[in-house]
Amino acid sequence: MSEASAAEFHEDEESRIHAASIILKLRGLGISDRGVLNAIEGVPRTLFVPKEWRHQAYADRPLPIDCGQTIAAPSVVATMTAALDLCDRHGVLEI
Repeated sequence: MSEASAAEFHEDEESRIHAASIILKLRGLGISDRGVLNAIEGVPRTLFVPKEWRHQAYADRPLPIDCGQTIAAPSVVATMTAALDLCDRHGVLEI
């Protein structure tokens, strides 16, 4: 395995661990909607934050993104999305 491949594997593994951790935290906060939890676990937050913030992508806090904006904390996104009481045919784009 090349150094680049090893680094990517480590980052992916680390992201999965952090995602699992935030899912446990969300469940502890009373978020039980499987669709919401699956979406949060399945969509890598690291894709939406600048490289210098990726180490904190799964922290339960807002993080800076481009144009002076922030990406909301996972607990906020989960709470708002769960409150929508969505069904399988719905989709969500949180801006």
